[in-house]
This record gives sequence, structure tokens and C-alpha cells, in this order.
Amino acid sequence: MPVSWLKIYPDIPFDRQIDYNAQRLASTAINLAYWAANVETAKSLLHGDALAAIAHPL
Repeated sequence: MPVSWLKIYPDIPFDRQIDYNAQRLASTAINLAYWAANVETAKSLLHGDALAAIAHPL
């Protein structure tokens, strides 16, 4: 079921449709990239507790 972009981004001047699965895939890819970047940053700090803080937040 396509979702109207006007519901998500009301300020755009055109109406586009996006498939739910495509939207979900894009969101998952962005979240995974963010998580992976945080893990790599923690590893580069060479502090074991920094990686633990990312893996198990409070």
C-alpha cells in the first residue's frame, strides 16, 4: 500500500507515492549505518566501557 509523501512531508510541492516496504528498507538501512558508525567510533576510542555503553545503554 503506497504512502503519500504529503502526509510525511507536508511542505513539498508535489505528491509522490512510496511503497511501505521501500520506506521500511530505507529506514532500516539508515538506522544500521548510524549504529555501525557508533560502534566503530567506540572501538577507535580504545575504551572498553565506551563500547559497552553503546551496546547496553541505560
